[in-house]
Amino acid sequence: MSRLDERRRVEWKHQVESLSNELCLWEQQAMAGRPLEKHHSQVRSIVTMLQSFAKEAGVQMQDATCSIDDRQDIILDLHHAWDFFRSKLTLRFVEWTRDFLTVADEFAWACYRPAVEVGSDRVDHAIAIEPPLVFLNRSRTPFAQLRGSEFLQFGMSSEEGRRWQREIPFPMIGIPWYTTRHVPDLLYVAHEVGHHIEDRFDLGDALIERIASAGVSAEWLDWSGEVFADIYGCVSVGEAYAVTLFDAILNAGMGVGTGKYPPAPLRARVCLAAVERIRGRAVASEVASHWPEPWPAAATSCEVEKVVDALLAGPYEALNGHTLYGRLGLGSQAFENIHDAGTLLLRGITPSFLQDVRAIIAAAVLAFHRDPNKFDEQGAGDKALCKVRSLVRHGVRAGANAAEQEQAQTVGRALFHAVAEQRSGRG
Repeated sequence: MSRLDERRRVEWKHQVESLSNELCLWEQQAMAGRPLEKHHSQVRSIVTMLQSFAKEAGVQMQDATCSIDDRQDIILDLHHAWDFFRSKLTLRFVEWTRDFLTVADEFAWACYRPAVEVGSDRVDHAIAIEPPLVFLNRSRTPFAQLRGSEFLQFGMSSEEGRRWQREIPFPMIGIPWYTTRHVPDLLYVAHEVGHHIEDRFDLGDALIERIASAGVSAEWLDWSGEVFADIYGCVSVGEAYAVTLFDAILNAGMGVGTGKYPPAPLRARVCLAAVERIRGRAVASEVASHWPEPWPAAATSCEVEKVVDALLAGPYEALNGHTLYGRLGLGSQAFENIHDAGTLLLRGITPSFLQDVRAIIAAAVLAFHRDPNKFDEQGAGDKALCKVRSLVRHGVRAGANAAEQEQAQTVGRALFHAVAEQRSGRG
């Protein structure tokens, strides 16, 4: 072997290690007691997959059919894939974004966890328990990136990279950057969690069946996913979700009346019906006062109530026969306390009696709707976020799972061999 070949071999080794060494460092940061401990299982999933690929790439580093340019492009594509997650996790090390994202992640987990706790044994628990990762982005509308969906659609430099099956290994929720200063927008995370619940517990067919049996028009079938997510938002935080959504669809027309979304009056009416079932008629009457537009006609409102009743009542086999507003919601006592807590926040006092993350965020949102100027003057939003952070328990959310690790390794190896086959096919 010539000196040049030796240098090339070591150079390729270093390039492969640029990824594998970094992944090891990130994995260390996600161990118990480290800054990313709450993202332990998320980091482990992506690190295991990419490390497996990097290991296979290292074994093949002397493949004479792979040009130097191709080798470098493959490693850079791996970095590019990792950067989709790296850029989001890095913000957890920046103090002013870390504090907010800690709250956002805790709120998402608080909405997601009840379904995990009651979920059927027929659902893969190792997959279902994977908590959502909340990230900031430039889209005005919050969205759920489901586990298994594509996360990279451009930017790959190698031909192999553009063919890779690039899938999200855990649930993710994107929210606008400006949510960091506007607490009410956090409630849309509950809606997006509803989408993840539908996906992870495979409720799609169950939703269709319940709507179909409710005796309503067929268009409700197209809206089933968004209607379920709105109902889940109401289950999670009650009337706070409804009044916040009213503002959103009135101010920005957030996805209403297009394809999978019901028209604005119907969507508002769904939330009102859900609040009435969960919180009672008196609370629903107060919520109705926040909607300035005409309500749907009586016949259409009757359909709304049938749909809401069908989806709320279930029961859902994948949730071990539970209804949505049984063990998944806040509970009557917590709902009653959020109004008193909101009053205290408007007085500049942090409510010590709230211990549920969902209740704290809901209380802050109701305080904002009651008096937005005083909400700012008293720093109510910051107090609510600080209260949530004080409740975060130390430790990882999910322990290591051998089956999950093996699956991630298998995906990584398969990814590499798919690339290798494409490369040999070109030769």
